[in-house]
Amino acid sequence: MTQSVKRTGKHSLSVNVPTGVQPKSATPDNAAKAEFDRLDGLRHDRVQIWRDCSALTIPTLLPPEGHNGHEALPTPYQGLGARAVNTLASKLTLVLLPPAAPFFKQQVDKSILSELTKDNPEAADVIKQQLITDAAIINDSINESNARVALFRALRHEIVTGQGLLYMPDKPNTLKVIRPDKFVVQRDGEGTFTKLIVKEIIDPVTEIDPEKRALLEDAMQQGGKVSASVDAANDTDIYTVVQLIASGKYLIWQETSIGTVLTKAQEVDKADCPYLPPLRWTIDDESDYGVGHVQDYLGDWRSYEGFSEMALKGAASLGKVLTLLNPNGTTNIDDLVNSETGDVIAGNEEDVHTLSSDGKVNDLITAIQSQVGPLSQRLQEAFLMTSAIQRQAERVTAEEIRTLAEDLDSSLGGMFSAQSLDFQRPFLARKIRILEKQKKLTNYGSDVVKPKIITGLEALGRGHELAKLQDAVGLVMSVPGAEVYIDKGGYAARIFEKLGVEADGLLLSNEQVQEMQEAQQLDAAVAEMAPGLTQEAVKQQGK
Repeated sequence: MTQSVKRTGKHSLSVNVPTGVQPKSATPDNAAKAEFDRLDGLRHDRVQIWRDCSALTIPTLLPPEGHNGHEALPTPYQGLGARAVNTLASKLTLVLLPPAAPFFKQQVDKSILSELTKDNPEAADVIKQQLITDAAIINDSINESNARVALFRALRHEIVTGQGLLYMPDKPNTLKVIRPDKFVVQRDGEGTFTKLIVKEIIDPVTEIDPEKRALLEDAMQQGGKVSASVDAANDTDIYTVVQLIASGKYLIWQETSIGTVLTKAQEVDKADCPYLPPLRWTIDDESDYGVGHVQDYLGDWRSYEGFSEMALKGAASLGKVLTLLNPNGTTNIDDLVNSETGDVIAGNEEDVHTLSSDGKVNDLITAIQSQVGPLSQRLQEAFLMTSAIQRQAERVTAEEIRTLAEDLDSSLGGMFSAQSLDFQRPFLARKIRILEKQKKLTNYGSDVVKPKIITGLEALGRGHELAKLQDAVGLVMSVPGAEVYIDKGGYAARIFEKLGVEADGLLLSNEQVQEMQEAQQLDAAVAEMAPGLTQEAVKQQGK
């Protein structure tokens, strides 16, 4: 039984999905492998540019085609590329997943909360406290996982190639990075991915769990690739297909390179899909793939690499000294080579000549350095290596994180904003779903509890509004007598709001403030009258 899936947009595609297929069945014409090869062929030139960008910065990110993982890779003549990519990836990781505090909070819409607690108003505090506890559980799970390490690696791929893919299975605290040449993707006109095929090269002997190992052995034997045991086979290709269907859910299944189905198709919600939406650095409207930051400056990187190579080889040639001996002269070469300092040998001074680099090499190196300096400066500025906002300390403040986020967003032309939307929300939704399956969170339902991002793009907006609020109040207060027009309670409430802090239970209402002021006035009046009353009482007692 198959299900036909049609998609409109940049691509017109009709696919047969093996829904309900048993693991030993096969799909026609090795559907997954054939589709992967077709889509991979369409992006061949693009992948070669990715490899060129990797070779100039971090060659291990995307090795040359056919590299087996054991061969040595060429080393660039400069280390600026690796430092630039790592610096930018580190800054983005620090802001997207800040270590000091959660980047989100759990909240319930006020109208929904009122409806839930109309018969028991005290339950509102219980629900809020439980949401705080749930947020702490989620944040602890993130801190205990490899999320920051995986995000850092994925961002390096994004910066170099423009693509990134993270695999987040139900297994606790696991996040895996998929290399860009190991997956292909298709998107609709709005940029939503509608098809994803991931190619894994599996070693049947060491990398397959017992259940999957048995399924693979059955599938390969049925396909005629092996006759006895899977141990005798070479590495095996497995293709995982993620297909968007009309209901807005995803179908996920796995096939081998010979078309045998390892796992039948499962229909899952977006939050249940183990593959997070593929990331892109710069969106290319004419392509399903993004453009990397390194590619944006590829001309400068190539020039910098070429000049670095020339400078290194030129400097090496300066230290090379050769001694030339006239083959027809009277000086004996053995006497010259074997003599010690101060020895007397027979020979002619004109037979020996010392050869070394002349001033032309020095001139060449000087010319190269005059070009390398400006190139290096431009590249360091483009990759934010010259920014010194963050202090070198074990802990950084929330304000430093916000300032760094603002610097990233303004310097990269909105790239940070895109990363915040494309990564933080899907990652958080997936993390919450995994913890709900493990019964570690209170299940109020996704329609009741709405996680809110409080760092990144959201924090930037609130930070700008807070700065404008402070400027406006400061200007008003600078006008003599105008301070009486400022509602201090409203101003305090706005500060809490812009900082993303819940003000309930912290700020007094206007009525409470008025009551406190009246009580203070009464206490002051009583204190002022107390000495007179005491003296009068003494007089009365004396009579």
